[in-house]
Amino acid sequence: MIIFIDESGDPGLKNKKNSSPLFVISLVIFENDEDGTEVARLIEEYKKKIKYSPSYEFKFRKTKRKIIIGLLESIQFGKFKIRALVLDKSQIKSSGNVCKKDFYHILVALALKECVISIPKFKVRLDGIADREFRNSWRRYLRENGIVGRIDFKLVDSKSDPLIQLADLVAGSIRRSHLYQKNDANIYKKIIQKKIEEEMILKKDDLEPILK
Repeated sequence: MIIFIDESGDPGLKNKKNSSPLFVISLVIFENDEDGTEVARLIEEYKKKIKYSPSYEFKFRKTKRKIIIGLLESIQFGKFKIRALVLDKSQIKSSGNVCKKDFYHILVALALKECVISIPKFKVRLDGIADREFRNSWRRYLRENGIVGRIDFKLVDSKSDPLIQLADLVAGSIRRSHLYQKNDANIYKKIIQKKIEEEMILKKDDLEPILK
């Protein structure tokens, strides 16, 4: 199993100007490398179809609506499933004991919980160019929580990885579906709805014990 992870929104808990109230982590899950390779091929074929440069990076926040819709439709018959974690930060009290980076680790670990429980070993690919400090701190978090050795973890550059780009579009689509005032709130999620295995809506009680 190989899992591609990306997020939409800001994981910081402090209420800063322009900070997003919603934070979403998406997991795009493939049972094997072959299924991932096939979906990556479909994404590259779609890019050729719309005459975009091979180096173009699909991102929810900068890609046109019709292009996102077209891409999601082009891969909907691929073999993958989606799990997502949605956090309304207004429901969570900020804690001086947990920094932004640590909190992100906690949320990713919560999103991976079912995989950790039921799968002996799996691969995780996270968005992010090679950041030694982040990589080391994440591996330390895995080790301290007894997960190290079971996860083949790598940070990958989203600019060159179409499956991380798909995880970005999925996270953006799910986050947009919770912004009810937007006129395109449900357009994107509707296309991938059958792929969503679980959408975990975090409540106050889910995180308060961690943030004390």
